[in-house]
Amino acid sequence: MIFVCILFGILTILFAALYFHEKQIVRSRYTKELEQAKNHIKKSTFGHTVEQLVPFMNNFNYNPADARFIGSPIDFIVFDGLNDGQLRKIIFIEVKSGKAILSNNEKTIQKCIFDGFVNFQIIRINEDE
Repeated sequence: MIFVCILFGILTILFAALYFHEKQIVRSRYTKELEQAKNHIKKSTFGHTVEQLVPFMNNFNYNPADARFIGSPIDFIVFDGLNDGQLRKIIFIEVKSGKAILSNNEKTIQKCIFDGFVNFQIIRINEDE
């Protein structure tokens, strides 16, 4: 009987140790993933804020008054020369930093533009509707 009680006590301690060890591993993973998520959000928020300031940076080759921030799926459309009354061209701009690459949607948009699949359309709104 004493042997069974001792064995039960040892097993209880082992299971408790395993439980707390596993709980610590899960907590550690959770903390790491939470930190990664926070860092991603900080970078993303910073990126979205900086994107809107790009027209005022030295390496922006267009009049900031000609730039329209869209944000998604492309960051800017620049109507080059529009502010001067001499529209020369329309440019789609995607802002990237570091080693960031175009998303699949951005690549598709880029290809569509390069292939000439860009149109102008007027949609009239009926006042009776």
